[in-house]
Amino acid sequence: MVDDPAWQPQQLRDDNLERTASALELAGVPYALLRTSSATRHAVAVAESDRTRTVEALSASPRLRTARVQEVAGTRAVGRSVPAPALGAARWRRATVLRVFRRVRARPGSYTVGELYGCDVELWEEGPTTGVNEVMALAPRPNVASDVLPRDVLRDTEPVTVGGRDYPRPRLFARRMLEDLNFDVDVVCTWVDGDDPAWRERMLRARARAEGTAFHAESVASNRFASRDELRYALRSLHSYAPWVRHVWLVTDDQRPAWLTDDTPGLTVVDHRDIVDDHSVLPLFNSNAIISRLHHIDGLAEHYLYLNDDMFFGQDVRPQAFFHPSGVARLFPARLHRPFGAAGPGDEPHINLSRNIRALLEERFGTTATHAIRHTPYPQLRSRQRELEALFPEAYARVLHHPFRHHEDIAPDQLLHYYLQVVGAGVPSSISYDYVNVGVAEQQHRLRRLLLGRDRSVFCLNDAPVAGEPPVPDAVVRAFLESYFPVPSPWEVDVRRPAASAAEPGDL
Repeated sequence: MVDDPAWQPQQLRDDNLERTASALELAGVPYALLRTSSATRHAVAVAESDRTRTVEALSASPRLRTARVQEVAGTRAVGRSVPAPALGAARWRRATVLRVFRRVRARPGSYTVGELYGCDVELWEEGPTTGVNEVMALAPRPNVASDVLPRDVLRDTEPVTVGGRDYPRPRLFARRMLEDLNFDVDVVCTWVDGDDPAWRERMLRARARAEGTAFHAESVASNRFASRDELRYALRSLHSYAPWVRHVWLVTDDQRPAWLTDDTPGLTVVDHRDIVDDHSVLPLFNSNAIISRLHHIDGLAEHYLYLNDDMFFGQDVRPQAFFHPSGVARLFPARLHRPFGAAGPGDEPHINLSRNIRALLEERFGTTATHAIRHTPYPQLRSRQRELEALFPEAYARVLHHPFRHHEDIAPDQLLHYYLQVVGAGVPSSISYDYVNVGVAEQQHRLRRLLLGRDRSVFCLNDAPVAGEPPVPDAVVRAFLESYFPVPSPWEVDVRRPAASAAEPGDL
């Protein structure tokens, strides 16, 4: 067991690869790095004829003295793992895949990761000779190319850099495969610090003007805007489980998290003034109005995910979960149906949004939208949002002039969800997901289930109070988030990484 307060999934998978490859190189065992569809593990190929030398290399390497090895069938580990130094060749004579990994945790008592980020060593057999005298190599399981390759193709390698180190990889795997994405994916996250007195005063003054009432300075001291620091953990989840994201755009109202570093490679803070041309409509406290301008972020990628700060990545996710390689968006409709009827000030905002969106689609396309949308990251296409703004200029202009939520609003991110299906640029899909309403205390058990299972790709901790029901205590929510995401992201000022000189051999 290794305690590392700064571990990251991509760091662990790269480290397990480096240690495994170093052991093979030290023993003179030829290997090749493969490409698989796994989001969490690397894999290398060695010849079946080198089985004994491979097992001996793994057991003798000083770099693997704290590692463990486990047999794998397909992609699943089977049986019990054993310490690498205790490997015996006899036990492994029938195994076709060996998984090499170390157990790491952020601190004593915290979540421990192990074989999930291991490095798989595949033993490839020599197969028959084809009619053109090619000797074939047979893999124990599929990869992104094939489980049957000419031996010379497997040996024809070129260096590829992973984690700052070069590895030999068959040139075949440098080709773009049909399932590969060849476009960038960004993330846009909207955030507000409700505890900021300056922001509260702006909001309450705007509310008083909208209601035609006098502003009372005492109202600034209201504690109803408490923050649980969700953004900090949302960014931790993003950095840990979606390292393929090109850039993060954090949209705020003249605010910046106190814990955010001054130097934030890969993350840009965008102010409302930067995306709203008509500054007379500012300040805005209507999320629908703010969303209507996100596609105006300068430098934003065509494909992006829109996140609220209560949305989290719960495990390693590939970009293919949100976009097809063709660029088509994957969309996540809910089973729940939205009620019909006309929008009115007496109804809940989310119901009015659905009714207004339905009316636009019916009038323009003769298509009726019925299903609600799951609270997941919302796949967005920038060019398609521009199309919508041009198709429905009055609706976009109207929502921008509502500083607070209004029954005539639309939600542009949700409008796009339906529009993409109408024009064939989006398809209904599914993703492992959970929704927890932390505004209701009886849902606290769902936090425990999430923490123990860690089997949801994404989840949402929405705060939707119910009259007469106590909420989940803030301390419980904070404890959950810290337990689930214990490792700071590189965008936090309190990132503490052990100095290289202090690391002992075998430590990260």
